[in-house]
Amino acid sequence: DETFAICKHHTIGSIFGVNNSSGLQGGTSAGSSDEILIWNPVTQRFSSYFYNSVINVWNLATAPFGADKSSEVFYPDQGFVIYRKAADALEVTVMGSVKVGSTKAQIYKGYNFYDNKKPIDTSLRETGWEKDISGGTSAGSADEIAIWDSEAQRLNGYFYNTVTSKWEKATDPFGADAGDTPIAIEDAILIRRRGDAIILGEKALSLN
Repeated sequence: DETFAICKHHTIGSIFGVNNSSGLQGGTSAGSSDEILIWNPVTQRFSSYFYNSVINVWNLATAPFGADKSSEVFYPDQGFVIYRKAADALEVTVMGSVKVGSTKAQIYKGYNFYDNKKPIDTSLRETGWEKDISGGTSAGSADEIAIWDSEAQRLNGYFYNTVTSKWEKATDPFGADAGDTPIAIEDAILIRRRGDAIILGEKALSLN
């Protein structure tokens, strides 16, 4: 009596438009264009894409004027980085169904770009990640959660302190409880996993 829903993956084309309807700055190379950086946690490196405004297709940075990459997939547990070269800010709206159930995702050893799967702002405490990640007494010994601050252009690191049973700032390991640190809808999160790969669980979305 179980029901399954099969959903299409988002792609570069579905999010930013096959013809760049999102308005990212295009060009003839990644160096002159806004870049979409997709992290591969297995190889621990980025693949860079840009919109070629001469041939009007999405290209891999290493193959400008190559094959159209608009069908490149974003997996549900995969965050990505937009390297904005243009001076003005740009708002991109993504449409989709809201996932209200609990979520599980694979986190590999090393660095993982993760995303906020909820269509609302949340917090470190509300994720429930402390059940699955490795805690410790410092960010150097524990799995580290780093949240990008787009205004300051820097990552702010946090970890779960197993002595105080609190989320702490990496720079203040026995300081104030950082559990209420916000994770905005658009935030990309960098998770540094020090041990082997794990399945990371996330609490269900409350609609109350």
